[in-house]
Amino acid sequence: MDTFPFRADIQRLERLTILPETIVAVVGDTGMGKSSLMNALLEHGDILPTSGLRACTSVVVEISNNTVDNQYRAEIEFLAENVSITKILDH
Repeated sequence: MDTFPFRADIQRLERLTILPETIVAVVGDTGMGKSSLMNALLEHGDILPTSGLRACTSVVVEISNNTVDNQYRAEIEFLAENVSITKILDH
């Protein structure tokens, strides 16, 4: 006998629940450890480049959950030099 009678209901609700997309911005001065923080949160030390000596990332980076498989994927989008930060944030 199941010691938790609502287990099947909870598991069914978990499968049906669609959580809204959550966006978190990590901002700060150059060399303050933003990429290191993200690597730690992702439990990988090498997803985003880091260096104790110079800026490595120096661009806007978007990281999202891969729900297809357990592989890491990268999509790189190059912006024209005349694109302003306003246009980047509206993207």
